[in-house]
Amino acid sequence: MLNSLLQGIEQRLAKKPFTWMSWWRGKKWISVFSIIPELEECPLWKRDEASLSSLRLFDLEPQALHTELQHYWKRPFWQRWWLSLFTSINNKRKAYAYYQRCLAFAVVQKQHHDTVSNLQYSAQERAILAELVDWVGENTRRCEEILEKHGGDLNWLQNYFPSVLSQYQKKRERVFLKLMEKRLKKITTKDGRTNLRSRVKKEYQKLGKVMRDYLLYPFPSEQARTNNDQATEQLGAVSDSRELVYVGPAVATRNTLGMYPSGKANLGDIDSVGGWVNSQREAIVGLLEEGRAEACIKIKALLEQSLNSIRMVIEPQITGYQQLINDAKQGRVEYEIAIEWSEDLQPRLIKFFRSSALLFHPDKSDRNEELRRLQTELFKEFNQLAENSRETLRQGLQTLKNCIPKLESKYQDILDKMQRDRENSKARSEELIRAQAQKQAQAQATMDAMLTQKYTAIHASIAEIEEKIERLNNLLIENGMMNQNAMPEERPETSTYFFTRPAP
Repeated sequence: MLNSLLQGIEQRLAKKPFTWMSWWRGKKWISVFSIIPELEECPLWKRDEASLSSLRLFDLEPQALHTELQHYWKRPFWQRWWLSLFTSINNKRKAYAYYQRCLAFAVVQKQHHDTVSNLQYSAQERAILAELVDWVGENTRRCEEILEKHGGDLNWLQNYFPSVLSQYQKKRERVFLKLMEKRLKKITTKDGRTNLRSRVKKEYQKLGKVMRDYLLYPFPSEQARTNNDQATEQLGAVSDSRELVYVGPAVATRNTLGMYPSGKANLGDIDSVGGWVNSQREAIVGLLEEGRAEACIKIKALLEQSLNSIRMVIEPQITGYQQLINDAKQGRVEYEIAIEWSEDLQPRLIKFFRSSALLFHPDKSDRNEELRRLQTELFKEFNQLAENSRETLRQGLQTLKNCIPKLESKYQDILDKMQRDRENSKARSEELIRAQAQKQAQAQATMDAMLTQKYTAIHASIAEIEEKIERLNNLLIENGMMNQNAMPEERPETSTYFFTRPAP
């Protein structure tokens, strides 16, 4: 029975890295685990210390990620709530909790793997015990989900989770024993029911102990906890500026972003747009330098994919912002907090759109007309997305203004500035489109003039050649007539004598 429980836990842990972390972005959990050798070759609980030392979670060492999570849990509730909406902190908690479960399973497996029961059970007893294993396995899975929600929260894990687990186990045990009594009614003899009840309780205690050992491991000592708290306080100032910003994924740092591979970059968040745009432009330049016939098709697909990536990053931000405004209207969020988030999101979105516009700006086509045409087409869609996003921010601030009886003047200045920026941006976009259309018209006019000039020159050359041919024909006719007039007439006798053969 114990081995069946361990096998169930092992199968669940083995499947976790290959499940979807974000199916709409085509990303699985294994993408955030970096280790040598790869995770497909060997799971974490079968690794030695040397191999685990190369493990990186979200490009961070496990201890560094733990420190970041501790700092996150020390923040106020409203900050943690917004970070869970606009950052990848939830995924970081789950990844770190999975790492801890793998370490715990490695220890528990070594302690209990060789434990084999020598008792012999009947078919009915085995059915009840199998149901017991499934019951404990399901309870373990639910507790793992609880640990995922509190991943990295050392204070809660040490001070609250043990009591929560005890209460949960007692409650579930009472429920299971009631179900077991229904199964025992099928046994006719009283001694048989008593013996089976005793065996099931003993097995439940064994499985419960394994479950507790697995879920409560590991908790550092008090000294280690003190050191972790000190390390968290030292990292606080750095984390505020580098890792956990008010809006945007906590992974947007020098250590976690890295360089994207050419042509395969995925835009992760609005703060990593600079490196992403550079990698995409390098991929486009590389395709142009290859000079292949299908280069334009690949570039078009790359630009369309880039535009879709931008949409996938922006739309959740806008949706979360609209939810923020709605919560502020209903009183679930303070207006000052909502305005603070609005002020923070506005410049970051402006910077995001200015940077990503380099991918679609026609002037960045390196004098390639086909690329310029593609960029001009997609720039209109990109500009529409940017305008809609800025309009949503403006309307959100306007809503906050209408809801607050006495809005300070600085908020009105923000609205006015946003309106001016929007109008200026719209004017620049329209001017750019007009300038581009004018350039295309001028280029077309120049091309038509060149073609007309070449056509005229060709016709002039043809006329000149025909004139020369006519002159040559006339000269030939005149020369033939002069030669005919200059030849003397032949005498008949002379001609007869000349052509008559002499007699033999």
